[in-house]
Amino acid sequence: MSLRPIVSQRLSRILGFPALLALAWMSSAIAGPHKSTGTLGDLGGNFTGARADPAGTVTKAPRPAALMKSLRASPPPSDEILFGDLHVHSTVSWDAFVFSLPVFGGSGAHPPADACDFARYCSALDFFALTDHAETLTPRQWSENKRVLRQCSAVGQDGDDQDLITFTGFEWTQAGSTRENHYGHRNVIFRDQDEARLPRRAISPMPPYFDPDLPVLTKMRTREPRVSGYVAMMQELSKVPVCAENVNTKLLPDNCFEVALRPEDLSRKLDEGGYDAVVIPHGTAWGLSNPPSADWAHELTPAIANDPRQQLIEVYSGHGNSEEYRDWREYQLRPGGTKVCPEPSKNYLPMCWQAGRIIRARCETAGLAAAECDRREREARQRVLDAPVTFAAAGFLAAPGAKSEDWLDAGECTDCWLPTWHHNPLGSVQYILALGQDREDLDPLRFRFGMIGSTDNHNAMPGEGYKEVSRWNSILLMRLSTPDAKQFFLPKPADPIPESRPVTPELYSSSWATWDVERTNTMSITGGLVAVHATDRSRGAIWDALKTRNVYATSGERILLWMDLVNAPGGRRPMGTGIQLNVNPEFEVKAAGAFVQAPGCPDFQKRVLGAKRLETLCHNECFNPTSRRRQITRIEVVRIHPQHTLTEPVRGLIEDPWLTLPCAPNEAGCSVRFSDPDFLRTGRDALYYVRAIQEPSPAVNGGQMRCKFDSQGRCTEVNLCSGDPAKTSPTDDCLEAVEERAWSSPIFVDVRRPAKRTAALP
Repeated sequence: MSLRPIVSQRLSRILGFPALLALAWMSSAIAGPHKSTGTLGDLGGNFTGARADPAGTVTKAPRPAALMKSLRASPPPSDEILFGDLHVHSTVSWDAFVFSLPVFGGSGAHPPADACDFARYCSALDFFALTDHAETLTPRQWSENKRVLRQCSAVGQDGDDQDLITFTGFEWTQAGSTRENHYGHRNVIFRDQDEARLPRRAISPMPPYFDPDLPVLTKMRTREPRVSGYVAMMQELSKVPVCAENVNTKLLPDNCFEVALRPEDLSRKLDEGGYDAVVIPHGTAWGLSNPPSADWAHELTPAIANDPRQQLIEVYSGHGNSEEYRDWREYQLRPGGTKVCPEPSKNYLPMCWQAGRIIRARCETAGLAAAECDRREREARQRVLDAPVTFAAAGFLAAPGAKSEDWLDAGECTDCWLPTWHHNPLGSVQYILALGQDREDLDPLRFRFGMIGSTDNHNAMPGEGYKEVSRWNSILLMRLSTPDAKQFFLPKPADPIPESRPVTPELYSSSWATWDVERTNTMSITGGLVAVHATDRSRGAIWDALKTRNVYATSGERILLWMDLVNAPGGRRPMGTGIQLNVNPEFEVKAAGAFVQAPGCPDFQKRVLGAKRLETLCHNECFNPTSRRRQITRIEVVRIHPQHTLTEPVRGLIEDPWLTLPCAPNEAGCSVRFSDPDFLRTGRDALYYVRAIQEPSPAVNGGQMRCKFDSQGRCTEVNLCSGDPAKTSPTDDCLEAVEERAWSSPIFVDVRRPAKRTAALP
């Protein structure tokens, strides 16, 4: 049997459509230097209509039920697995606009229409959401995003079916200065597309964002006229008044900038509008935009944890893997709040400790006394910890003139799988799922998240991880190919003196220089996908799967995955289920590897798009599956017992892996069963999820720091994959073999207890 991918069914529908004219959707309301031109400043753009191809034929794939038969396993009740991306930015987002500027080595505008074409013709997704940043999304731009997504869906309409389903959304991006006032990033995505069921404004966690680096860009206009588009974007934003506080969102005027400072405020506004929406936290473990050691425990409140919209969490994106918890911390606190630099552990070298090493080595080379070098080493550690909290961790600036390579693998989770840059364990998904608080006469307070993956792509390229190619064009890469880019993204040059310095704003020419851009670039990857178990291909079926957590995440590969509780009362229950049991739970897991990709694009893509568009949009590499699947090598089971109180140590509650179940070589996939014989004996509630691990294959930036190790396993040298073409060629995708994977949503199993005053499980 030829096992073509399930997703390819949608391709056969494209080929059968009547010929449609290509729709041109331009930003007609823009005036002056920001008028739509098809380049920078084009906030709508053109997208390609589906065209008939009488010669085209695509073999329909067997349903998952047929695959289950080959695995000698019972088919699940739903037989559609659909793949999508719920985290995509166009150059309507302010940061994507900056990255796209040619003065910084960018590739030009990537408007919302590009996301439509890319998802349909390059990555062949079933659905995606556009989630541009709300802090610079004016009501006009928000209205245009809604229109282009509606038109994108209309192009692929075939009766009641659609080849590509689009969802409208925005990103609520909050960055606090302390762990107590930090809530991080959330994507807000709406079920419906008709105007009456969508808000008239995006909702931001802050007043209009005025880029503090605007003067830097203004000076560049004489050399790069297209910078004017960004300047005009900021000027337009400055003219939008902030909406009045404490007024029902339905009663606010159309042309104002709506603000919700906290997640509770965002939820209230969505309630006032009556919008059917999901709110998806992401980037929870990133060190890039979280205060040092930001702790999700402060979000364990009824208003946040019990929000019915907040049922999903993004575990994997182009920024890395936010899954794994570790016991080490970036710093320790003494009584009174003084930060102390912890000593290195087996798999973690603190940034503060490495700063001390760098300064110590310089001090000894300069021939200074040992006592003075001791003092300077301690001072350097403390200055890293005392660096003011900015948009990113800026402590690396405490060592003047230090190269990115000098920091080795400091600050990184060296035994995590493709972790986020400067990984924060107190924001990891495992830690969040382990948080809990028992309450008298009420059900325990906990987070019950299903897991999704997405890309967080900033070039309007949904689902870019279908092939591990084109590092320079796809992932969130700060290009250092021009003098202006180096000035903008890198710290001011400094001599490597044998003494540290306090971290102050005078050390960088722009806020972007507070990022260690070279190390951020080397840890950027192609991003993940969300897969839904749907009863059919409709918008409603996808939405129902999202709301019930019958979803899973992948690292970009279209791995097939099922996980069921098989001894539930009334029959088997799928991933995402919450249930109370008075027996030990039993589970069945089925997984099949992704199809190996052929190079290039299918012939019909060339006929539909044309050679030039295929090159500029897809970089001549499309989703192009062969009939061979990669092997699933093992199933890893993670068991977590949520806390009884927030003071209960998390160590020991997270068992990763709790079980490892090997899979025999079989291209059709793997089917395993397991149970928890300790569930009733321990008397503790538990949640279980699995990782399906695929055989190794090359991945962009799969080696991340690419360390060389000594005999004791310590990193002694790194080989960074740079955004500077003088260091790393743009044609070098920095491929290293990794074990791609899929994460199921957990099944939450509570010990059956007497009914309480609140619903048993969300």
